[in-house]
Amino acid sequence: MWMLQRFYLLFLALLVLPLATKCDVVCIGHGNPTASKTLEANIHDFVAILPNKTSSAPSHSSEHATGEYPERMYAVSHCHNGTNSSFCQACISLALQEAHTVCPYHKGVVFSNANCSLKLSALIYATPWEWDDHRKEVDEYMNKG
Repeated sequence: MWMLQRFYLLFLALLVLPLATKCDVVCIGHGNPTASKTLEANIHDFVAILPNKTSSAPSHSSEHATGEYPERMYAVSHCHNGTNSSFCQACISLALQEAHTVCPYHKGVVFSNANCSLKLSALIYATPWEWDDHRKEVDEYMNKG
């Protein structure tokens, strides 16, 4: 039995290893602890919906909005080519966890690794991937509030 448990742990470690690739997390704006309850609720909504929604989409990408104005949050997630549904779901879950851990109380987060990308923002864009083109404007807007 002991040997089987060790094998199971080794198998689990090998399964998660591709997710442990180098990842980048960028926090946008300043953290605001007074808004923590709303942000927590938005993150919990994303955690409950986004990994499944993204991994089950044919393109392995999705958009989702949650919350009420002015605390409304938008998420855009994408799993890169070659990422299967299981890794996609796990990667988006990891991205949300990292966003929550590294950037608590921030109004925007960008996460990227070899398997997936996630962008969370209080702003919506004309196209999902315009974030990179407008990072300076977004940062200035986020720092106002």
